Amino acid sequence: RSARVVAFIAVAALTIVIYWGGLHGPFLIDDIPNLDTIQRWVEGRLNWRSAIDNRSGPLGRSVSMLSFLADAARSGTMDPATFKTTNLVVHIACGALSYVFCRQVFRRMDSTRQVASVCALFVAAWWLLIPLHVSTVLYIVQRMAQLGAFFTLLGLTTYVAIRQRMERGSSTILMLTLWTVFPLIVGIGALAKENA
Repeated sequence: RSARVVAFIAVAALTIVIYWGGLHGPFLIDDIPNLDTIQRWVEGRLNWRSAIDNRSGPLGRSVSMLSFLADAARSGTMDPATFKTTNLVVHIACGALSYVFCRQVFRRMDSTRQVASVCALFVAAWWLLIPLHVSTVLYIVQRMAQLGAFFTLLGLTTYVAIRQRMERGSSTILMLTLWTVFPLIVGIGALAKENA
């Protein structure tokens, strides 16, 4: 287990090194219009509830906007590096969840049971290092998509974990957990971005 943890930490560290130069880039494309309410909150012209109001999607994406508000509160400014650093943390968290989820799935199949950890680590490394994700990590407003992915992966991981426990012995508590926690995660994900 410690070897797997060290390997994942090494991949995460490599991911940080690769993204480091891009963390200090400017706001891009529709970052500014989507973060306008956050800017007005920083300037003291809006309360926090108004600041998280976003019209990008039908549900308002309040979870994503709340995360942007937390970044602005933490730095006290609209520093792009603060926002992009959080995006990188979310990206690494998604990589960790992809590892857990894939390991759960690979361990269930006879053909991959013996190599489940290695295969899951490969998938997580692929997730973290694939160039396609550069636009999601370094384009601040795409945190909405990142958080949608995070809650989707968290929901899948939670679902499989609960189902595996139910296979060993179903109980009312497990059933209630499945029917409350899983929909809750999906709901929070939809408030980050509707495609979750």
